[in-house]
Amino acid sequence: ERRTTSDQASRKRGAPMIEAGLWYRPSYFPKGGERTWRESCDREVGWVRNAVGVTDVSTLGKIDIQGADAAEFLNRVYTNGWKTLPIGKARYGLMLREDGIMFDDGTAWRLAENRFLVTTTTANAGPVLAHMEHYLEVVWPELRVHVTSVTDRFAAMAIAGPAARKVLQAALAEGDVSNEACPHMGIVQGRIGTHRVMIARLSFSGELAYEVFCDWPAGLAVWEALLEAGLPERIAPYGLEALGTLRIEKGHITGAEMDGRTTLADVGLGGMASQRKPYIGSAMTSRPAFVDPVRPVMVGLVSTDGAPIRAGSHLTARGGGASLGHVTAVTWSPALTAHIALAFLSGGRGRHGEALEAAFPLKDERVAVTVTDPCFYDPDGSRMHV
Repeated sequence: ERRTTSDQASRKRGAPMIEAGLWYRPSYFPKGGERTWRESCDREVGWVRNAVGVTDVSTLGKIDIQGADAAEFLNRVYTNGWKTLPIGKARYGLMLREDGIMFDDGTAWRLAENRFLVTTTTANAGPVLAHMEHYLEVVWPELRVHVTSVTDRFAAMAIAGPAARKVLQAALAEGDVSNEACPHMGIVQGRIGTHRVMIARLSFSGELAYEVFCDWPAGLAVWEALLEAGLPERIAPYGLEALGTLRIEKGHITGAEMDGRTTLADVGLGGMASQRKPYIGSAMTSRPAFVDPVRPVMVGLVSTDGAPIRAGSHLTARGGGASLGHVTAVTWSPALTAHIALAFLSGGRGRHGEALEAAFPLKDERVAVTVTDPCFYDPDGSRMHV
C-alpha cells in the first residue's frame, strides 16, 4: 500500500480512499448536505470548470533521463519527435509496443540539453521503466543514456480552472506563471514558502492548468499552501471521480482506451505518428488490420433516453443485432447535463449522429444512444490557452 503526501489531509476531509494501482487515492470530497458521491463529484467538476480545483497527482510515474543521447533515445521510444523540443518546454508523447499497439502516454519535460523528466501513467510506471531499460541494455547499448525512477522523489499537484493562474501566482514566493513567462507546455522554477517547486503548464481537464512538482517531503506543505492561496476563489480539492468526468468530457484517453488492442489511429491520434523517423512499433503501424475501414475507432456517446450507460456495454443497432463495438468509460456530464460515454465503434468516424443502443446483457439493459465526436466539451481547446 502506497500513500501520497496529501493522504492524511484527504482523509481528514472525509474523502473515501480507493485503490488506484499500488496507491490509495481520494475518490471524492463530501460536503455537508450532499447525499451521494455523484453530488460531490458534480460540485468538484463545477469548481474546476468555473473557478479552481486542486488534485494530488503524485502517483504518476516519473523517470529522470540523462545523457548525451537522451533526445535521440526519446525519439526512438516515442512516436513523435523530441530533438527540437526547446529547453524549458514539455511535450505530450505516446509510445507503442513492438507490434504497433499503444503502450503508454505521458509528458516529457526538457530540463537541460541532455536531461528530461518523463511522466507515465500511474499503472505503467514500472513497466515503462523496464521497457526503457531493456532497450538501452539489449537493443541500443551504444546510446549514452541513464534512466532512473524518481516516482517517489517528487510529489505533484495539479491545479486547474479559470482561476488557476491567479491562485498559483498568489501561492508563489518566487516564480512567474504569467502567460508570457509560462505559456502552454512551458516549464518554470519557483518557490512556495521555503520549498522549491517546478511547474509545467499542462492540462488533463481541458481547463487552464499547471502541474506543481516538489520534493516528496514537502508535498503536504505545498498542498496546504495551494489550498490556502485559493481561499479567496473558494478553491476545492477534487478526487478520482471528478478527474474521470473531466477527462471523459474532453475525450482524453487513459488505460481504459489503451487496453492492449488499440492503435494511435483508433483513438484519433494518428497525427502523432511521425513519418520522418523510425520508432518502436513503427514498422507495424500499417498492417492491413490496422488500416481496415471497419476497424473500431473511438467515438463519443450521448444517452438519448436519459438512462445511464454502463461501461463494458456492447453497441448494436436499435432493436439489437451483432456487436458493433464496446463502451470503455462512462459518466454523468454536468457540462452537457446528460449521460455520456467513450466507446470503440466499427467505422465510427463515419457514424457521428447515428442512433444505436448500448446493450448490457448481464443486467438485461439497453440504452438508446447517439454517436458523437469523442470530445464533448470545448473542442477547440480555447479554455486552456487563456
